[in-house]
Amino acid sequence: MKATEVVGWLIPVVFLGLAAALLSGRQTPDIPVAPLRDVDRSLFEARPWREAKTRPVYAVAGLEMHCSSCHRLFDSREFVSASRLAQHTEIVHDHIPGNRCFDCHDNESRDRLRLITGELLEFSESERLCAQCHGPLYRDWQRGTHGKRFGSWMEANGERLSCLQCHDPHSPAFGQMSLLPGPRTLRMGEQPSESRRTEGAHSPLLRGAERAAEAEGEGAQDDHANRKED
Repeated sequence: MKATEVVGWLIPVVFLGLAAALLSGRQTPDIPVAPLRDVDRSLFEARPWREAKTRPVYAVAGLEMHCSSCHRLFDSREFVSASRLAQHTEIVHDHIPGNRCFDCHDNESRDRLRLITGELLEFSESERLCAQCHGPLYRDWQRGTHGKRFGSWMEANGERLSCLQCHDPHSPAFGQMSLLPGPRTLRMGEQPSESRRTEGAHSPLLRGAERAAEAEGEGAQDDHANRKED
């Protein structure tokens, strides 16, 4: 039998022996995994936080009525506070100091919003109304660094949420939010702490800094010794 044939027979035998040794000595590793937590699936849905009111309508007795349908029948005081409303009592106003309705709504045309300049806006243009007080945030929203976008970060392919799809215009601040649990990653044993990861043995930058400090200290000691000799 030729040497090459002997080697050809020995190779699979050796591999089978190694496989048998590995299988016989195999142990199930003890990998700590974070426990499962129940999370509301709606938190992962790609949808706006709230439905923005883009039309001046209000539900009355199950019917949609335009704001002007009722407000044209009676006058409202110019400086009425939202906290003293007889209607729309479901509105909690915690936004502009003074809580006056006509800071944003027009007193004459109830189907419009009103800028401080007197220009009237449709409800669908509410971002311009927000911009007159929240200019920096409005600029960030235009550039995509504030707010939320679905689909794509590219303007042509994505959907950018409006201010009112996240914020209630009458109480825009978000309430307390619960953090979602982190990913259930497989941790191969106990991970080193942050302080251990930055020790000199694991950080080339820190090792270099320590060596530089040691060299500087040795140089200072030599200078001190030379002064004594002088």
